[in-house]
Amino acid sequence: MRRTSFFSTVLLLIATGCSSPSEPATQAPPAASDTPVADGASPGLPPDHPPIGASQPPMASAPSARGYTWETPEGWTERSSSGMRLADFQLPGDPAAECYVTRLAGTGGGIEANLNRWRQQMGLEPYASGEIDALERITVLGDEAMLAEMEGSYAGMSGGEGEAGYTLLGVVAEHDGGSVFIKLTAPTDVAKAERDHFIQFCESLAEAGASPMPQASATRGTLPDGHPPVPPAAAGDTTAAPAMEGELTWITPEGWDRGSERPMRTVTFHPQGNEEAECYVISLAGAAGGMTANVNRWLSQMGADNIDDAAVAALPKITVMDQESTLIEADGVYRGMDGVDREGFSLLGVIREAEPQSLFIKFIGPSDLVEAERDNFIAFCESME
Repeated sequence: MRRTSFFSTVLLLIATGCSSPSEPATQAPPAASDTPVADGASPGLPPDHPPIGASQPPMASAPSARGYTWETPEGWTERSSSGMRLADFQLPGDPAAECYVTRLAGTGGGIEANLNRWRQQMGLEPYASGEIDALERITVLGDEAMLAEMEGSYAGMSGGEGEAGYTLLGVVAEHDGGSVFIKLTAPTDVAKAERDHFIQFCESLAEAGASPMPQASATRGTLPDGHPPVPPAAAGDTTAAPAMEGELTWITPEGWDRGSERPMRTVTFHPQGNEEAECYVISLAGAAGGMTANVNRWLSQMGADNIDDAAVAALPKITVMDQESTLIEADGVYRGMDGVDREGFSLLGVIREAEPQSLFIKFIGPSDLVEAERDNFIAFCESME
């Protein structure tokens, strides 16, 4: 992963530049516009003409333009930004697969209007009442944002016949007087393989010059009953959790090596020093999409079928930070954010769903190692304070 920085030029125009999947270099006047619905758009203009306001002359740079930084996912190729695109990426797996970021002042027409504009581009009906509220949430620029996933025939701005078998992943984040739009379009198999990368990219977006995450502290805790002995150097390994209120502390199991810092992760470990295996902690605002959606996201990474709310409710529970939390276990072929299939892998996961933040603890690795470290994993989860 590499960190990239830029200063966005927010033009007060309707965004252009999203191409049809079959002709990625072609632009055409939009029928289903690829542009956020701008506040105060001028009536009577041609379909591809930007709105013009009395105090917003064409091609003017907004004085509130701000810079951002982000983490570029592995395999993504950054392209030169153009038009309203503040960041533009070619994704692996298909030449038409892309992800880009735009920003407009104000609400850009509102979340509902923009999500339904994307649905129109996918040949889908607008969201029904209540469907938008049920969308998964992620954290973007420190604020809760809705993650939309749409499968259909993608027509982009061309308004012609859509390309079947496509998926759109989109996020609209209202932040600091503006709206940030992050959009990925790709053939469905590519989009599914890059879904975690997309979320990671969205959640890594930060304002340039923002304060770095707090550094780790070191205070010793008390080992849970039945926990294996922990050497003094490893005991009580703690860090500040960027999305948790207060400081999160834990007891590091014996033989777990601390990994390098990763975007959005509070901490990463490699049990028994095995780089193929990792256990990490993430905290997100609110329910982050809901228990069932998150359980099924992990199951899908293992090639397992989705389960319903009743089956999720019946999963085993452990206690994390004085709250009953859900334990997920799965074996199979693991496909992570790099899109590589790993046979003979197992997943252990714990979700502590709470307000204002939820905690996600995930352990993935070869099945024999995960089985050997299962008790250590549970003790690690239950040691958190």
